[in-house]
Amino acid sequence: MDPGLSATGAGAHHRGVTINFDAPVTRPRTTPAIDLLEGERLLARLPGDGPDRSGARYEAFTVTPLGRTLGAEIPGIDLREQVDEQLRAELHRALLEWKVLFFPGQHLTSERQRELALLWGDLETNPMLDTGDSADVVRFGTGKRTYENIWHADTTFRTAPAMGAMLRMVQTPPFGGDTMWADMAVAYDNLTDEVTARIDGASAVHDMVPGFARFLDPERLAAVQAIAKPQTDDSGDDEYSYGFRLWDAGFFPEAQQQLTMFVEQNPGHWRATYGRNLLGRAYLDDGKAKEAAPWFLKNYQEDKTGARAGDSLLYLAESMIALDDTRRACIALAEFSETYPALAAGRLQGQYEANRGKVKCN
Repeated sequence: MDPGLSATGAGAHHRGVTINFDAPVTRPRTTPAIDLLEGERLLARLPGDGPDRSGARYEAFTVTPLGRTLGAEIPGIDLREQVDEQLRAELHRALLEWKVLFFPGQHLTSERQRELALLWGDLETNPMLDTGDSADVVRFGTGKRTYENIWHADTTFRTAPAMGAMLRMVQTPPFGGDTMWADMAVAYDNLTDEVTARIDGASAVHDMVPGFARFLDPERLAAVQAIAKPQTDDSGDDEYSYGFRLWDAGFFPEAQQQLTMFVEQNPGHWRATYGRNLLGRAYLDDGKAKEAAPWFLKNYQEDKTGARAGDSLLYLAESMIALDDTRRACIALAEFSETYPALAAGRLQGQYEANRGKVKCN
């Protein structure tokens, strides 16, 4: 086994599929009569580059290209060690230039992989896929929600799609299991003028349902689609309210997806404290206390005067109880009663006393 790590920027990729051209086909093959170009191609790794561009030197490592525009290997780096700002900056530049980076011979834990990914920003969750050690780590294996994929770009249905992905090979199969990438920037550069003119300025609907409907039975899918999304002058409130409606109907994975998008895109909205708290509840109600706890803690720490900060602290205690972490549960309960005495004696009194009755605190 030679586990490795790869990082990919925005682009289309495809999980290994073997095509037998001699096998019977279910539909006739056709060759389009137009829009096929012969001859030289413009192969530019970066906007405005010419095909002979060599790029600026990298000081922290050596880059070994694996193609003309796409894919490069960076050997000799142990990513278990600390990545300083200079190394991170050079890795980011290499990612933008080559779009897919490979780091052979790595021996990383899931936790370390997550730490590295956080160097490029907050991580997103995808409740439609099997998770790893945390909600923002996806595990591809032999689970019921693992499948060979088609060419795609990740999470384009989000307001802010993922800028990239960090993949870690845990077990290398003797054959198959390949992941392929395509350079869509180069593909665009080589479109005919006619096609470019036809698509420039066009808009498209990016819908998660076609990609994830396979995980929903038809009745559930119809029920989810029947829940209307509000359409008001406050788009942020509409996003939150839609997440609330999904949660209230018991569609917890869908609510997790919707509320994650809301809190990521609306951190300063007046509904943000409600959104983070409800996102934690969507995980907790789904039996995922480990994933719920960070959202409750974040909501409490983000703004202790927030409308749902006290609720989150109490739900944090409830999450710790579910995880059999009595010490942290008692700390959260004590801090709740000290910080929010009015809530402990008022609106949340019943919930507070119920949680206190579940643990024995000193």
